[in-house]
Parts: sequence; C-alpha cells; structure tokens
Amino acid sequence: MEARSHARVFHWLRWRLTYNGIVILLRGALLKAVTIIVCSFIIGGLLFVGAYLGFRELKTRWEVPLDQEIIKLLFSLMFFSLTILLIFSTGII
Repeated sequence: MEARSHARVFHWLRWRLTYNGIVILLRGALLKAVTIIVCSFIIGGLLFVGAYLGFRELKTRWEVPLDQEIIKLLFSLMFFSLTILLIFSTGII
C-alpha cells in the first residue's frame, strides 16, 4: 500500500512540474512558445508534403514499384544521412 502512495505522490509531482513549466513558459515568453509551435507545424507539414510528392513522383513518372524493400531502403538512407548530419552538427557545436 505504501508503494502505491509513493507512486501517486511522484506522479502528481511530475504533472505539477510539467504544469508549472508550461505556465512559466507562457507567462514569460508567449511569443517564443507560439513561434516554436507554429514553426514546428510548418516544418512538419512541408516535410510531409515533400515526402508525399516525392513518392508520388517515383510511382507515376519513374514507375518505381514502391514495395516494402524500396521503402525500407529509402528510410534507412534517410536515417543514416540524419545521423551523419547530427554527428557533424554536434562536432561543430
């Protein structure tokens, strides 16, 4: 029974810390928070549209069969390149 009460207290504290962090962020820099959220949605949307148009181009113009092996290869290549870029950016920082 005591372990449950400790877990509840820690769960409540975690939510309270999250709530307080959000309140402080919004109170201190509302414009900054809104800018981060809007830019994240814009970048995510542009990435989705770019990937959708790219795959559609591969399928219609180049008649590439988009089976699981090609998709797996493309995503592996994408994550490999992202890893290399992350390594270089970390080195620069």
